[in-house]
Amino acid sequence: MPTEDLYPPRLVSEARFIETLAVEGGLAVSAGRHLARMLQTLEAFEAPSPSLVLEEAKRCITSCLRTLSEETCQQIHRLTLTYTPRGIEAVRLIPYHRRSVRHLVPIELPSDFDYTYKYADRSFFIEMSSRLGADEEPIFYRSSGDLTDTTFTNVVLDLPEGLMTPRHPLLAGTRRASLLAEGRIQEADLVLEDLGRSRAVYLINALRSLD
Repeated sequence: MPTEDLYPPRLVSEARFIETLAVEGGLAVSAGRHLARMLQTLEAFEAPSPSLVLEEAKRCITSCLRTLSEETCQQIHRLTLTYTPRGIEAVRLIPYHRRSVRHLVPIELPSDFDYTYKYADRSFFIEMSSRLGADEEPIFYRSSGDLTDTTFTNVVLDLPEGLMTPRHPLLAGTRRASLLAEGRIQEADLVLEDLGRSRAVYLINALRSLD
């Protein structure tokens, strides 16, 4: 079985980010999209050598995949890279256990809250979740009423117009990007009231598909 921490931690004092991939059948799903998002983050934060960080990330992913046995390959795993503009800080590979969410609780975002990049600091999300029950999940909206995301997923509403996702999420997820490219979902200016007229709400991320 793979251990949880597969890369020696590096002590840094810079901004820290995470990238979480699904590992299925011994393969990293949509690795290209995840690496592209990492590159976007690295460039935005003026990394000295973005290409070197990406090469290091690729080596870490490959190393993780090699730790999986034929038996463990049959199980979905969660692979998380923690990194800074200077390099990979840590890698964590663990079996994935799907969380059950039964109730969505609307919570208004602070006016200055931003999660355009996948920061490692998730204290705001942890705090909001701690106020709810185990099977409850916040669904965040802006003061304008515009819907965004939950603490760990993008949102898709099943509306009479089709499967719609908020045009301006907190974080543009890789699964969301794939579904948009495939034409399975569409972007829309969704507001809090749209929850009441949706037939279903889908919570999607790298490890949770629309199906």
